Amino acid sequence: MKLKLIKIITSLLLFLLGYKLMLPWSSFAFEHFEYKVVEILPFGWKIVSVISRLLIGLLFILGFYLLLDIKKYKWIKYLSLISVIIPFIINPVFPEDWVNSSKENMEEFSLSMSKEKLDSAVFVAYFVEGCKFCKEAALKLEVAKKKSESFPEILILSNDDKLDNYFEENNLPYKVKIVPLKELLQNSGGSFPYFQLVNKDKLIAEWHNKDFNYAVLDHLSTFASKD
Repeated sequence: MKLKLIKIITSLLLFLLGYKLMLPWSSFAFEHFEYKVVEILPFGWKIVSVISRLLIGLLFILGFYLLLDIKKYKWIKYLSLISVIIPFIINPVFPEDWVNSSKENMEEFSLSMSKEKLDSAVFVAYFVEGCKFCKEAALKLEVAKKKSESFPEILILSNDDKLDNYFEENNLPYKVKIVPLKELLQNSGGSFPYFQLVNKDKLIAEWHNKDFNYAVLDHLSTFASKD
């Protein structure tokens, strides 16, 4: 009886954890889980995008196997299949997420508004005040930077003078250059977060948030600064 109770409680905890991690509206819980998997496993972002969803499905499968008698409920194998599929439905991976759609142009570029002299490749992120996706992007960039020594140096441009406090609270080693909102809008086209890869005085590529996907992160992780 005691063992059965332990199994029931464990199953419920597994279901609860899987439910919490899977829901896209649960304060970026899935994204944070995915970042942890990226840090731990020796694989790129595209492969981890599949593994992280499979791991959540595994939580539900373990829960069902602990809660139900496999011999009595033979249809549990169908539940297992559904458990694997559901995380991909709620947090889908689209084909374009695996495609690097970088807008490469090699235009002349100047970061005069940040008063920064660029002697090497820099990844520039444009954040605005009150943008929760900007703060989430900062966490993602930190994971990418830790994951690969080849990831370019990161420069944050923003009109939010409180970002420094947020970065300190989350142990993010970024320095924020405060610039007027008008200039941020002019450079980003009004969509945030917005990203640019700059190599000295050349703009190599740029991305809006929806284009900053798994393939781009894998590409930047192997980026080598060109002289």
